[in-house]
Amino acid sequence: VVVFGSANNFALSQRAGDLDAGKLILQTPHVWRGEFERLVNERSVSSTIEVLFRQAADASASLALVHKGLTRNLVENDPGRFLPMPRMGSPGQSAVPLAPIEDEARYFDIYASYASAIIGATAQLHQDVAFFWEYHLGDLEGIKPISPEERTIFPAVKRDAVEIGYERRMHDRWTNFLTDRNISAIDPIGALKQSSETVFTDYLHYTAKGNALMADVVYAQLRERLLQRLQRRRGLGTLH
Repeated sequence: VVVFGSANNFALSQRAGDLDAGKLILQTPHVWRGEFERLVNERSVSSTIEVLFRQAADASASLALVHKGLTRNLVENDPGRFLPMPRMGSPGQSAVPLAPIEDEARYFDIYASYASAIIGATAQLHQDVAFFWEYHLGDLEGIKPISPEERTIFPAVKRDAVEIGYERRMHDRWTNFLTDRNISAIDPIGALKQSSETVFTDYLHYTAKGNALMADVVYAQLRERLLQRLQRRRGLGTLH
C-alpha cells in the first residue's frame, strides 16, 4: 500500500490560532465531501434518485448529462449544505501572524495519528505500507532543472520562503517518523534533481512523463522490500 497526500496535508503553514480553532488543512472538508454525503449517507428521495442516475450514467451519455444537471440543481438549491466551507487561504489570512513553531509539532501529531492508524491496519492485514512525499513545483527552483513549459507557469505557482521552510521542516518530521518505525519513506527528490523534462502540468500534478518518472521512483525505492516480501510468501532463497 503506497500512501500519497503529503502535498494536501502540508501545503500551507498554520496561522496563529488555527490549531486550536480546528482550521487545519488536514481536517478541511474535501471538495467532494458534498457529493459523498449525498451518495453515501443521505436517505432523501433526491439522493436516491441521484444514486440511480449515477449508476445508469455509467452506461449512458444522455443520462450522464441529466446527472450533471441534477447535481448542479442540488448544489444551487442548498449550497451551504452541499458545498464545503472554505477554511484555508481565505482573504486576509496572510495578515494573520504565523503560528508559533511548537504548533507545527502539535499539527504533525494529528497527521501521525492518521498515519499510525494506516500502518496498524496494514500490519493487521499482513500488508506492507510506504508513504510518498509530494513536492510542489513552486518549491523546486534551484533544485529541479525547470523545463521551458514549467517555466511558463512557475511565476503563478512559486511559493515564498515561509511556505518552503515550513514544508521542508514537515518533510524532516515525516522522514524521522517513518524511519523510526521502519516504514518506507519514498522521496523523489533525487529523480527530480536529474530531470529536465516537463514533469509538472501545474503546481503539483504530473504529465505522462512525470507519472512514469514517479512510478520508476516508487519501484526503485521499494524493490528490495518487494523482493523480500515475495521471498517470504514463496519460501524461496535469495532473489535478484
